[in-house]
Amino acid sequence: MMFNWFDLVQQAQTKAGLDALTRQFHLSGDQTQKAMAAFLPAFAMGLQHAALTNDPGRFLQSMMGGGYQNFWQAAARSFSPQAQQQGRTLLDQIFGSDQVSRRVAHQAADYAGVSADTMQQMLPLMAGILAGSMSQWMTAQAQAMQNFTPQQSQPAAGTGGAGTATANPWAE
Repeated sequence: MMFNWFDLVQQAQTKAGLDALTRQFHLSGDQTQKAMAAFLPAFAMGLQHAALTNDPGRFLQSMMGGGYQNFWQAAARSFSPQAQQQGRTLLDQIFGSDQVSRRVAHQAADYAGVSADTMQQMLPLMAGILAGSMSQWMTAQAQAMQNFTPQQSQPAAGTGGAGTATANPWAE
């Protein structure tokens, strides 16, 4: 299955996170959608750059192991000071510096029609919501792959390891 950023944003939990952003920052739904649309390409390019310049496996593990699923699972908790800090840490990993994050915020603010200050407050939360959505998607894909991967059967009791059953009943 191909990864599609726009499908990711349309997931119910991601949408709930965006709705929470709309309420938190007193924006219109259109402004929030435009803010995410403006941020999404920078986020995707930043992820790609971070994965290429660092150890990709470790970077993805940090995405999966960080608390980012909490952003995805419980939008209301996305506004805690801890969530804000996690989002800022993620932005630093993705963009490499606060200066780049500020430039992204200013450009996204211009497009979305919100103040740059508001956008700078939103970026860590949007990054966390996207990372949580992506983490959830990767977990679901890994589980799906496990379900379709043939499992090796254990040796039959008393056979001493000889004559293991095949995982494909049609192969015999």
